[in-house]
Amino acid sequence: MKSVLHVQFTIDGNTVVMNYANQLKGYTAGSTSISSQECNEEFDSNNHYPVVYSDMDSTLASDFADDWNYLPSLKKSNLTNSFEAFSPDNAMTSYILPLSGVNDYLNNYPEAYVTTAYCNRTDGELIWNVTFGSKDEPNGYNVLVSESGVKYDMAKTIDPPRNGTDDLWPVLTFAGSEYIFKNLDDDDINVNIFTGGSINFDSASYGITADLSYPTVDFTSVTNFQTQKLAYYAATKDGSFITALDAETGQLLFKLKHEYTGIDIPI
Repeated sequence: MKSVLHVQFTIDGNTVVMNYANQLKGYTAGSTSISSQECNEEFDSNNHYPVVYSDMDSTLASDFADDWNYLPSLKKSNLTNSFEAFSPDNAMTSYILPLSGVNDYLNNYPEAYVTTAYCNRTDGELIWNVTFGSKDEPNGYNVLVSESGVKYDMAKTIDPPRNGTDDLWPVLTFAGSEYIFKNLDDDDINVNIFTGGSINFDSASYGITADLSYPTVDFTSVTNFQTQKLAYYAATKDGSFITALDAETGQLLFKLKHEYTGIDIPI
C-alpha cells in the first residue's frame, strides 16, 4: 500500500512545496495499545461574522484609503492605534524608500508595491519586515528595519503577486484594520493579539500581505487552496493563532487556533 501527499502553501510571499510518499511493505502486530493526546485545530470562517463596510460604520468611512503609496498608510482619521511608536509611514519614509537598493528596484519595476509587511518587537525594538513585489514577477526586494535603523536590505525571489495596485484600491489603513479587529470583541482575538486594548508586539506579529492563503482541511490538492488579494493579519509568534480580514472590505476572513499536546506511542 502506498500513499502520496502533495502540499503547497504561501507564507509571507514565499511558496512552500512539500511532497510525501509512504509505502507500507509489511507490519507486525503489537501487544500494547497506542495512547495519543489531542491535536486540536479550530477554524472559523467568515460566515460567522458580518461584513464590515465603510458605509456601515461612519468611524471607518475615511480609513478606506485610495491614495496609498506602495503601502497603505497608518490612518486617515483620528483612530487610536498601536503603531504610533514606529508607524509603517515612518518606516517607509525615513528608512526604506531612501535606500538605493529599493530605489533601483522601484525603477526597474515601476508597478511594484509592498506585498508583505509585518511588525513585531524583537530584542526590545519594534521591527518592520517589508517585501516589495510586482504583479507576475518573481523578483522582489526585502528590507528589515527597526526603530534604530535598517538591519538589512536585499533582493529576493518571491511568489509572484497575482494582482497589481490597480486591482486593490481603495483599501483599509492600518489603524482601520486594528479598529475592526478590536471591535469584533472576539475572545480569541483579544486574548492572543491584544493586551490592554493595544497589539502585544512582544508575543504577536501584525501585518498586511498579498495573496493570503486560506486555511484548508483538504491537503490532497493544491487546487483547493484559496487566496485573498490583500489581507491584514495578526498571528502569535508561536504559530498557535492567526486571524485575518479583507483589506478591501474589512470583512473577517478567518481565525485559526492550533493546539498540539503531543503524542505518546508506547513500545
